[in-house]
Amino acid sequence: MQARWLLTDGWLLSQVELHVTSIHCISRAEILPFEVSDAARSEEEIKEAEAAGELKARVSQDVRLNGRYIDLRTAANQAIFKVQSGVCQVGCSQWHASVPHA
Repeated sequence: MQARWLLTDGWLLSQVELHVTSIHCISRAEILPFEVSDAARSEEEIKEAEAAGELKARVSQDVRLNGRYIDLRTAANQAIFKVQSGVCQVGCSQWHASVPHA
C-alpha cells in the first residue's frame, strides 16, 4: 500500500492507492431468481416487446413475493417507501407539534 499526504488550507488529506496482487473468492452468491429490471417491467412493456418480436422476461407474482429482497429494489417499490416515509414524517411532526411540552 502506498500513501501520500497532502496539506491544503490547514487540512491534512490522505490519498491512498492500493495495488491488488490477488483476489480470493470466499463465498459465491447464488443465482438470482430474477433481475430487478425484469421485475420493474410492466405488462404493457412486455406486450409491446412481443409485438416487436422481442422476448422479455415476465416475472410472476409468486416469484416476486418469494424474491421480495430483489423486488423491493425496483423503482416503483422505492417510490412507495419514500412516499410512506414522507407521510409518516409529516404525521409525526404534526403530532409532536400538538403535544404540549412540559
